[in-house]
Amino acid sequence: MYVDGKGSLITFNVKDLPCKLVAEVLNDKYGIGVRAGSYCVYEFSRKIMNILSELNIQGDIEHVRDIREIGKYGVMGTPALIINGVVIAVGNVPPKTKLIEWIKEALNG
Repeated sequence: MYVDGKGSLITFNVKDLPCKLVAEVLNDKYGIGVRAGSYCVYEFSRKIMNILSELNIQGDIEHVRDIREIGKYGVMGTPALIINGVVIAVGNVPPKTKLIEWIKEALNG
């Protein structure tokens, strides 16, 4: 679906069915393109790890997959960035300059 020339995004899960199976059926049977998995999250994780390395900062990244755990933060989209328990960004991969700014702010806390 396109609105004003922009693509739309709908996130969903089908209870008790693997996301890759749902994506295959929607694609093969109905011609609906679906990305199965968390591609943005992996890109985001790599970006953060590269920034930490460039800045010579020790840190860990936790990829939270449990919807109940995610819900504890009030996050309703992915990817999300939570630094030291504070939700910083949701629903997009921010530019590198913004990520660096947030990481430095968290260090200087």
